[in-house]
Order: sequence, then C-alpha cells, then structure tokens
Amino acid sequence: MAIILARRGAPATRLERTVIQDESYLQRYIYENPDVLPLDQLQEDIRPLVLVREFPTPSGPIDALATDADGNLYLIETKLYKNPDKRLVLAQVLDYGAALWKAYPDPDDFVTRLDSLMRESGGKGLLPRVEGSFGLEGQDATDFLGNLKGIIQSGEFRFVVLMDRVDDRLRDLISYVNVNSSFRILGVALDFYKASDFDILIPTLHGGETKKSTGSTASARRTWDSQSFFADASARLPESGLAAVRAVHDAAASNGCELSWGTGAQNGSFNVKDSTLCQRSLLSVYTNGKLCLNFAWLNENDRAKAVRDRFIQLAVERLKLPSADYRDKYLNLQIDEWQGKSSEIVRLLADLLKEFRAA
Repeated sequence: MAIILARRGAPATRLERTVIQDESYLQRYIYENPDVLPLDQLQEDIRPLVLVREFPTPSGPIDALATDADGNLYLIETKLYKNPDKRLVLAQVLDYGAALWKAYPDPDDFVTRLDSLMRESGGKGLLPRVEGSFGLEGQDATDFLGNLKGIIQSGEFRFVVLMDRVDDRLRDLISYVNVNSSFRILGVALDFYKASDFDILIPTLHGGETKKSTGSTASARRTWDSQSFFADASARLPESGLAAVRAVHDAAASNGCELSWGTGAQNGSFNVKDSTLCQRSLLSVYTNGKLCLNFAWLNENDRAKAVRDRFIQLAVERLKLPSADYRDKYLNLQIDEWQGKSSEIVRLLADLLKEFRAA
C-alpha cells in the first residue's frame, strides 16, 4: 500500500513501502526505538523497554527481550514476510520460551545473567536501566523485580512476532492460540516507508484484541476506576498529598480532558489526555502519589511535538525544574516533590489546553 506525503504549498509525493531485506535491521531498530512496538494498543499505559538483543537459550538466541513497568517479559522474534513458511515462527518462539523457562529454575540466575549481558553491551545493568526508564523507586522497584522473577518461574511470557507484514493465516493462528491456551502471542506488522531524511513507520498489533479463556499474569493486573483509585490513595497518602492528587484529577475533568484508568497491579493510576492535542496522555498520577509528566510520549506528529515543547517550557518555568533536555524523558515526581506545587500544575494544564485548543 502506498501513502501520500504532502507538504502545504508543495507537490504531493507518493511513497511505496520499503522492502526490508535483513532481519537484523528490524532487531536494531526496535532496540533503538522500542516505542515502535504498539503495546499501548494492548494496554494504554504499557511502555516497552528493550533490554538486550540475542539473549542465549539452549534452543538458540532470542532476537530481543523487553519488559514493561510491571515486569512482564516479552520474547521478540523478528521475521520477514519473504520467509517460506511464516507459521513456523510461532513454534520457534514457543520453543524459545520453553528453553528459557527450563534453563532458569532459579529466577535469580536469570536476573544475574540478564544484568551481566546488559552491562557487557556497554549499557547500564537491569535495575538502573529500569529505574531510569520507568521512574521506579523503593517498593515499586522491588515489586518489579518480584514480578519478573515470578514470570520466569511460571513461564507466562508474552511472545511478540515482529514482521514487515502479518498475513491472514498467521493472524488467524495467533488468535486461535490465544483463545485456546494460556499463552499471549502478539503479531506486530511494521509498514516501513522512507521519505528524504525521515523514516515513516506504521505499526499494527494483532492478537491484542483476543480475550484469553484461561490463565492469568503473574503481575495480577487489575482494572482501576475512580472509586478504587481514591480508596487506595486515601489509605496511602497524607491529607495534603491526597488533596493534591484530587486537585489534578478535578482540574483535568473540569477542563474536559479524557481520564483513563490504569491497570497496574501495585499502584492505581489515571492518565490525562486530550485527543485534540495528541493521542497519548500528557501526565499520569498514581495512588502512591507519583506524578509522571509524559514528555517522551508526545512525539507522534508535529502538533504533538509542539505541545510537548510548550509543556516542557511551562513546566520548567512554573515548577522550577532544572534546565535540561526533557524531550525523551518521562519526568517522575514523588508526592513530596510536587504536592506544594499542585496549584501551579493545575494552572499549567489549563493554560496548555487553552493555548493549543485555540490554535
């Protein structure tokens, strides 16, 4: 399928899909750009973090291992459509899962091995990387590690097949396996286009819509709502902190924002977004009082980036943040860091919405 790229005042350009010749190119791309995995179509608050490429198992190396803030483990296998029998990839990823599960009866050994490989590749170890990416501290970091170990013990992995194209037979097979087993298999089709100095990617998730009939995740995710959120927050926060959380919630609602409730196992959350500005959430608030300014998420198009840049500018000015490049950051503020600035956050949100809605 071709797409049309048009700049105002200039002739339109027809772009044909780029044929990817090398599977290692896909591996490198998702390692460097994990947000191309559309896991937010599975659950809105999922932000994938690719930890390592070519993780060894007795059945061969797993192309990539990724996680999310709850410690779910994603086994990613990249395949090109030109492969003769694309259905065999499902058997391959399940074989990798079985080999990984059998190789690490003690989950501490897996964590040690993963941490070592991450450091050997020139990066940070597991916990420093996770803490920096997801803003986990204290009990949240402990919960993450406990969930990850529980998933290694149970083998309840999430399998991701990343391809340049997912055909109908493979989609049907993914749906069948998901309905009739405790596995979660996801197919990601990645349409790729090149335009001058830009890469244009259109990811599509298959298998996320399928309701599983059996099994449960080790992280015991739950569905939160207003009542359960504020009940949990009331039990965990002092009155001043609870008032600050409620002020942000009420300001978002009164300004006509969309409030979506998270599915975290340990902490409830609500996400604040306005689809006239961008499709992803501007900020998230958790029952432990953490406030996350989701700057890094606001990058889907030029308008979202303009919102992000203005959001950063207002946050630095009004919240007295240190000057830094926050464009690829999820800025996490604990309750004692922001509760005294809740009125500024409320005004900041209102001004940002007013400015861009008017534009």
